Amino acid sequence: MTLWFVVIHCLTPAKLSSFYEDYIDNTVHKSKACITDMKILFVGLGSIGQRHLRLVRQLRGDADHIIAFRSSKESNDIVLNDNMEVLHGESLRTRYNIDEYINLQTALAAKPDLTFITNPSSFHLDTAIAAAKAGSHLFIEKPLAVTTNGIEELIQIVNQKRLVALVGYQQRYHPIFTQVKSWLNDSRIGKVLSAYIESGEYLPDWHPYEDYRATHPARKELGGGVIFGVNHELDYVIDLFGFPSRVFASANQNSNLSVDSEHIAVVVSLFSVASGSIPITVHMDYLQRNRIKVGKILGSEGVITWDFYNNHTSLYDIGLNKCVEAWSDPNYSRNAMFIEQLRHLFACIESGASPRVPLSEAELSVKLGWHARQSIATLKVIET
Repeated sequence: MTLWFVVIHCLTPAKLSSFYEDYIDNTVHKSKACITDMKILFVGLGSIGQRHLRLVRQLRGDADHIIAFRSSKESNDIVLNDNMEVLHGESLRTRYNIDEYINLQTALAAKPDLTFITNPSSFHLDTAIAAAKAGSHLFIEKPLAVTTNGIEELIQIVNQKRLVALVGYQQRYHPIFTQVKSWLNDSRIGKVLSAYIESGEYLPDWHPYEDYRATHPARKELGGGVIFGVNHELDYVIDLFGFPSRVFASANQNSNLSVDSEHIAVVVSLFSVASGSIPITVHMDYLQRNRIKVGKILGSEGVITWDFYNNHTSLYDIGLNKCVEAWSDPNYSRNAMFIEQLRHLFACIESGASPRVPLSEAELSVKLGWHARQSIATLKVIET
């Protein structure tokens, strides 16, 4: 008791106020984060929102109080399973025990501990700022935004309030990505010389239960187009190689799809290193019915290849002329990386640790997307 008296007695009024604020933030707020029965707000319960909701219930049981802001009552009857099949005769409200709000500010006034922002991409940033101002931790579905305007404001609020904000790039939690990153960090293929990454899926197959033309990936004003609709690859290219020095991109929207932005985009990024530049090509499209998500990194001593949909990655040694290491699991469940992401999110909230995909990193993929669109519009190489 004497020691505490001496410390506090020696503080000026301004420092004493700061001391109490730090004590509240580091002790009271952290204790709140340790509570298992959290109040969790979902803003948007389309396909990805429902996946996160299902897995939160699966991971944490029924202790959490789930609330939801639903902007449209029209979608309330659509309940999906993991295979994107509609469960007829069910409602989200009763299946997952949800309290619903039709006004976002009213939902935020309920003081959620954590907000899942899973509405259309063009609304992510404004929703995140509102939730952060209300003091809620954040899970923001990718992309963080479709414009950089406002991102710094969000970062400032999150830092001031000491909130956890994680952006949902779940492929970073896939064993393939962690294995590829480990091989690169260990220089298993020598100097990286180039890479090619391809991601293609047929947009009408994404949500077979609804008209794809009305969904946000198809509508530019909602954040659509492949550059922001299929941008996991842009995120992990930056995580693996850093931010490029130059970007050139081309696009096509002349397919038979009714999409008012890019149907296909090819982004070539040059990454500056001491020996010159490394070209990294990312191909993204909405057109391949036989979906594909593959990559290849060529090095001076080896080659890394991967296939996300077939759950396989391998390391080929040029000198030995054979595959020397591989990871493969045909039974790997797609939900596993989402569950790992959720475990990481809740661990960060409880411990106060920095998330694996913080706002500052997610902002870089937004910038890369905009550089790509600028290059498409001008037919020029963009210096970053």
